[in-house]
Amino acid sequence: MKKDTLGFVRIEGQLVTQTALTVSYMDMDQKLPRTPHGEVMLNGGTIRGPLRKAAVRVVRRLVAKSKGVSEQGVFDLTDDYMLGTGYDRSRQVNNERAGGADPAGEVRLRELNPLLSMFGRWGLAGYLGTGEMRTAESSIMLAGQGARADQYERDATLVEYLSDDDAATLEKEIQANRAVQKRIDEEKKQLAALGKEYRAAETDKEKKAVGKRMDTQKAVIAELEDSREGGEHAIKHPLGGVESIAAGSTLSSFFELINGKPVYLGLFLHTLNEFARHPHLGGQTSKGFGRVHGEYRVTAWQAGQIQPTELGHIRFDADGFHMEGDVLKNAYNDLPAHIEQCNFKVHTLQALRELESKQKES
Repeated sequence: MKKDTLGFVRIEGQLVTQTALTVSYMDMDQKLPRTPHGEVMLNGGTIRGPLRKAAVRVVRRLVAKSKGVSEQGVFDLTDDYMLGTGYDRSRQVNNERAGGADPAGEVRLRELNPLLSMFGRWGLAGYLGTGEMRTAESSIMLAGQGARADQYERDATLVEYLSDDDAATLEKEIQANRAVQKRIDEEKKQLAALGKEYRAAETDKEKKAVGKRMDTQKAVIAELEDSREGGEHAIKHPLGGVESIAAGSTLSSFFELINGKPVYLGLFLHTLNEFARHPHLGGQTSKGFGRVHGEYRVTAWQAGQIQPTELGHIRFDADGFHMEGDVLKNAYNDLPAHIEQCNFKVHTLQALRELESKQKES
């Protein structure tokens, strides 16, 4: 296994949104995070997660190819969880923490499993740093608004393809549900009025009294919704949209390889290439949200140097994945040979020791 290092590798550039991009973060009430400097920020995990999944696909494919076998079964469930998320089904990680530090063993584990070394797991810090992505707050917009429509109301000719019995049932349901929906709308207006009354209440006693009336009103609405014929929920309802970063926005983006070994750079490049085939971030992907393309400058800063050295450039878009720079191309092309020397089924120090013990016995 090669022990040379390129130094501290920084991959810095930008992502450009091709479609609206939205992310749902916990406790953010469907809002995107803001910085104190008038920017919108997406956490680094928003891209780190998709990249980790892409890295697993890359490694699975290369391992299968090196062994001349199908990708199916290359990794078992424990492997997939550990490589894809850092989750330990074997519980060996807990045991190794109790046994104390083993720096030499950690080095050997990282050499044997560079994917785990890059992305990490509990007790093993990842060597790939992933920065947040930022853009101007003026890039924010509401996207995805609309309304669902009943297909038979939108296109009455579809009824021609139903049997007479189904057509009669459909007409009955539409008429009945129309009346129920009218009552539901009226009850919801009353609930909204109670909500205003609740917010205006000055004492806890008043709020409690109004709260009980609101609970009663909600129960009435729920009962009406349950009384609908056919599906539990109405087909027709408005879609409010979500706060999003507009298409055409530029987000700053960077990655850092804390240990710049060529194998890590090669795996990162293969991973970014894999991600570029379906370059989507965030949610609402079924509606086309989150598509991006990007470009990066890659530098390496060796110990003792007063400035970094440029290694090349990366770009990905609808036309493909593009690299400039011999160091980048060599790292990319050398990865399959590195993979043959690795063992991605070894995730813990305990598993490493068991493997080394078997190798000594043989």
